[in-house]
Parts: sequence; structure tokens; C-alpha cells
Amino acid sequence: MVLKDKLIGIWILALWSAAHVVPAVMLATDTTGAKSVLLWLMMAGELALAAGLVMGWRVFRYLAMAQVVMHALVFSLVGVGRGRYACLSAAGARSRDV
Repeated sequence: MVLKDKLIGIWILALWSAAHVVPAVMLATDTTGAKSVLLWLMMAGELALAAGLVMGWRVFRYLAMAQVVMHALVFSLVGVGRGRYACLSAAGARSRDV
């Protein structure tokens, strides 16, 4: 499926990349110093990634896919309250405190 001669997946990746800017703006306005600079640089990188995807530059496709893979890796390592780290969930904390 295409939208404006671009695959719809490219548009979805670009919007997903640009959506990372919203929480970063909220954090960057509250912080100062090196953390703020890093957040502003991350926002510039995310917007450049989204623009590169829309413009069709191939290297940005690989960067976006690497970002998706890293998010999947982190998500799988966290475990989402199952298995080994179930005691870190809210229910596990309540039952342990009783």
C-alpha cells in the first residue's frame, strides 16, 4: 500500500520516530545541563530520522529498523511483569508488603 508514492510502512516508521519527540520535550524543558542537551540532540536526531524516511534516503531506513530492533530487545528484556521479574510488578510488591 502506498501513500504519496511512499510505502505506508515508511510513513508509519516516520510517525513513530517523530512521536518520540513528545516525551523528550517534556523532559528537556524540566531539566538543565548535560541531560537537557542530550535530550535536545535526541529530538533533533528523531526529527532528522523522520525527515530522512519521508525523503527516501536509504540509510535512514536502516537506522529506523535498528531503532525498532533495539526497542524490541529492551521490551523483551524487561519481561512486562512475567517470569523472573514478576516481583517487580505492582501486584508482586503488594503481596510482598503484606
